[in-house]
Amino acid sequence: MKQNKAKESYKRAEKWLGNVIKNGHDLLFDIHSFDIEIEKASMQYNLSCEALNSFLRNKHLAHVKKRSFHVRSQLSHTIAEYCDGKSICLLAKKLNYPPSLLARTIVEKLTPFEKKDLTKAIANPMRFLSVDVIHDQYRNSESVEFEPYVDPFSGRKNTSQTLSRLAAEVFAATNSDPLYGPRFDRERNFVGIEYEIVLERALSSMNIPFETEEELRKKGTSRTPDILLSCPVAIKVHKSIYPNSQDSFSHRSNDDDAGNDFVWKMISWIDSKAMFGDVTIHQSSVLPQAEAYIHRFGPGLIIYWFGHAPIEMLQANKADIIVASSLPDQFMVPTGQIVKDGSILE
Repeated sequence: MKQNKAKESYKRAEKWLGNVIKNGHDLLFDIHSFDIEIEKASMQYNLSCEALNSFLRNKHLAHVKKRSFHVRSQLSHTIAEYCDGKSICLLAKKLNYPPSLLARTIVEKLTPFEKKDLTKAIANPMRFLSVDVIHDQYRNSESVEFEPYVDPFSGRKNTSQTLSRLAAEVFAATNSDPLYGPRFDRERNFVGIEYEIVLERALSSMNIPFETEEELRKKGTSRTPDILLSCPVAIKVHKSIYPNSQDSFSHRSNDDDAGNDFVWKMISWIDSKAMFGDVTIHQSSVLPQAEAYIHRFGPGLIIYWFGHAPIEMLQANKADIIVASSLPDQFMVPTGQIVKDGSILE
């Protein structure tokens, strides 16, 4: 019953996200609307805001790939509309395309910047996107009146006479974009590192020896998980989720609270994913990567810190891959002893 409820909730959330993307919902083009709508949907679909945010981005990446060709093919018309006075934000909504990515495409067309300098210009348009860097044939776009940008920290309008329209437009577009703008970049970098640290500290507190991805790469090891355990350990999983309890990496639990519904599965590595594990991202991206680890290191654990689709939908009930949304609090070490919270259970 609980599994059916989780599956239904997942499908409803997926359908809502699909409609958001297909219809170009306002939340995709305004950070404030995004935060409000995601919070409402979180309560409706029983998923955390972080999970929905990640789930939406996973699905939206596929949309962007499909739309990119259309946006490129319409670029001349889009540039003409921009030069006539339409804002990048309005053009992005019309094209159902991320404001940050459209801003980058327009700057690429209007200026001589190559890839590296283009990235700098998008990140700091007030410094790099002056009128004199715009190609002559597009300088007429600067004669259009535009709203001075509002600094998000001070709330003040920039009324500088040297401010170009292009700089103001790019600033507005990138800062309105909840999925590809600077806020997302900051959160992605911070959160990814944060959860890796959480994982490493948790393992260290339980005295479980391991090597990190960085340490393995210094040794020249390629295609490595985030954590390679120095020796295999076992974690407790429910038999209904991983029914193949007689495989060579499975052990019956002898501790009192395990009962007959749990088995111990051996793992040799852990991969940390600061994201929501939906069916598509798991099967098309994460699983192939994990299978490469299995061939080299043996069975392992994938942690989706923001949650994941029901296990039966992920088709993750394979003997060599365990999927979880947190690090287990109990491990069985090679001696057969159970370690919990850094202490050996009697």
